Amino acid sequence: MAQENQSPNNSPLPNGCKTPKSPSCRIPKPDHCPGAPKKPKRANRSLYKRRLRFEMVVLVSGEEIDSFFRSAENANDGCNKTMKRRRTM
Repeated sequence: MAQENQSPNNSPLPNGCKTPKSPSCRIPKPDHCPGAPKKPKRANRSLYKRRLRFEMVVLVSGEEIDSFFRSAENANDGCNKTMKRRRTM
C-alpha cells in the first residue's frame, strides 16, 4: 500500500537506490558568475617590423663617412666637365 501513495517520478529504483535530496548533498550556488571567454589578442605586426628595422643599423665611423663623400665629390667633378657630342652628317 505504500507504493500506491507514491507518484511514478518519486518511486525508488528496483535495486533500492535513489538520488539524495538533502541540503548537504546539493551543489552550492556560485557567489558570482565567471566572465565570458575572450579571444586572445593578436600580436601587432607593425611594431615587430619596426623593431627589426632598428636592429639592422650598422655603426660607421665619421672618417668612413667623410671618405665616402670625398670620393663621391671627386667622381662628380669628372661628370660635369664632359661635353655633349655633336652630330655630324
